[in-house]
Amino acid sequence: MMKLSDHTDGGVRGLDRKVTVEGAVPPRATFRDVFAVREFRALWLSEVLSVAGDRLALVALTLLVFDRTHSSLYTALTYAAGYLPG
Repeated sequence: MMKLSDHTDGGVRGLDRKVTVEGAVPPRATFRDVFAVREFRALWLSEVLSVAGDRLALVALTLLVFDRTHSSLYTALTYAAGYLPG
């Protein structure tokens, strides 16, 4: 069994040296790299269509409220309620 006192440097040899590893961090992905993946393109397009549909439905509901009530207050409240978490 080896004791700490058996080492001449206390077992801390080389702690002041810097270690560099080339290629450890991959390069950042570009838009071309990301959109080259077919599954990501499908996922991204579905997200864009979903958000666009939600906004279109909110505008349609707001216009419906204004058409039925002719109240700017109710229209604004309806539009604002569309941004509340649900």
